[in-house]
Amino acid sequence: MTPNIGQGANTAIEDAAVLSSLIHRLVHVDGIPSISEFHIASMLREYQSLRYDRAKSTYERSRFGARFHTRDNWAKAFAGRYIFPFISGLVERGTAKVLSRGEIVDFLPFPERSGPGWIQKSSKGQRAAQLQWRLLWIFPLTLCWALLWIRP
Repeated sequence: MTPNIGQGANTAIEDAAVLSSLIHRLVHVDGIPSISEFHIASMLREYQSLRYDRAKSTYERSRFGARFHTRDNWAKAFAGRYIFPFISGLVERGTAKVLSRGEIVDFLPFPERSGPGWIQKSSKGQRAAQLQWRLLWIFPLTLCWALLWIRP
């Protein structure tokens, strides 16, 4: 996994949360008198099935970030220079949304409110995101249309 999205430690914390929840369930909830290798192997298969999609998604986002930062073709260079500076809030909101879906330790009480820094879902924030997406697509289309119109 590349370090471009800074999710190595967060992924490790999520892994620990899932493993601790599964171990707690195996030891305290399921009521198994003697835990065998079969139970542990079954728990580890469940762990893999729970974590695989999220880890794969994190890897793919990280890989995309690494490839995008190289700006090795004109489209990436154009987007990095002229589009992303205007939609940076959209990227942060998307990242916060993904992070907020992380795994939790299910046998601990969940906090009643989230800490500072989490984006509140409001209609104002949603309208701003919709405007940014519209600008993201309208600007390149307008530019292409203008280039085709100017060309003899």
